[in-house]
Amino acid sequence: MDALFSALKEFDFDKMLPELGAYVSGLKFWSWVLMMVGPVLLLVLGVLYLKCPPKDSSCKWAFSNKKTRENPDLWDKAHKLGGKIWLALGAVLCVVGIVLGLLFLAFDALTAATFAVWVIGIELVLIIASRILIASKI
Repeated sequence: MDALFSALKEFDFDKMLPELGAYVSGLKFWSWVLMMVGPVLLLVLGVLYLKCPPKDSSCKWAFSNKKTRENPDLWDKAHKLGGKIWLALGAVLCVVGIVLGLLFLAFDALTAATFAVWVIGIELVLIIASRILIASKI
């Protein structure tokens, strides 16, 4: 038993464990990146819907429901309206995300990651609400 205790006393845990500072800063960075995925996607879809909207419902990124598939005018209106809404929402959320990313520097990593999860949840609610708004306006 004494041999075990002496071996443990000589064991250097610091050499076995990587630098925790790298993980902490990485957690803040990846929290911010994940928080920015939704806004950037909204920006891209907004531009795509405005510049080159999908021609039919076979496109994977099309705004498609029963009404828009049956009426070509509604199809065009939905994508034009969706492009404007998602471009604006994406721009606002990108600005908010950049500001929050700067604020993350003042927080510890766990607080920043928790805050990012809440922001991502709010972004998802806003995306779903915008989809419902588009469907109600056409």
